Amino acid sequence: MLVAYAYSAWAVNLLMTDYGLGLGQAGMWFGISSGFGPVIGSLLLPALIRGTDFGSRVSSLMVICFTSLIVGTVIFVIAPIQPSVIVFLVCNLLGSILLFGVYSTVIVSMQFLANADYRATLVAGVTFVGSGVGLGAGPPLVGYFSMILPGGQAAALSLLAALAGILSVTLLFVAWRAAAVSTSGDSAADHRICESVK
Repeated sequence: MLVAYAYSAWAVNLLMTDYGLGLGQAGMWFGISSGFGPVIGSLLLPALIRGTDFGSRVSSLMVICFTSLIVGTVIFVIAPIQPSVIVFLVCNLLGSILLFGVYSTVIVSMQFLANADYRATLVAGVTFVGSGVGLGAGPPLVGYFSMILPGGQAAALSLLAALAGILSVTLLFVAWRAAAVSTSGDSAADHRICESVK
């Protein structure tokens, strides 16, 4: 969510200053690419996972999630520092599809992995804490980075995407291992995670 809120705060300005778009054009095109990406990703990645035969093994599922997360991060790292406005908008769309797809899959999986006594609280907490941290930290970090980096807003958005990607991969791995331990071994966790997205 750090990247999503940072882009919401700064991308329109970046499109105006670095790519030469007017305010109306920048807002319209960024809004279109940002609006469709999360919707498509939230439907597409879980559907892809549901249609894949994992043989009750989470390793393949995790490969899809980790790959989507890493590729989405790389896309957001590259997007603001390359010269084409069309590539920037396409990258924003594709990156949003991948990252929101992973986020959606994680939330769905949590509903099946968490204990029933605190499942709803955990899902709501992760959702709203993630949103709060993203909104509270993403835009200010880009503002700070843009003041200390020679590349300005573009370099700041790129750096934030890299840092957020590293943090997300780490948290996803820790959550996966914690699920394996809490369900008494990899095979049990694998089965429950796979069942959660089917």
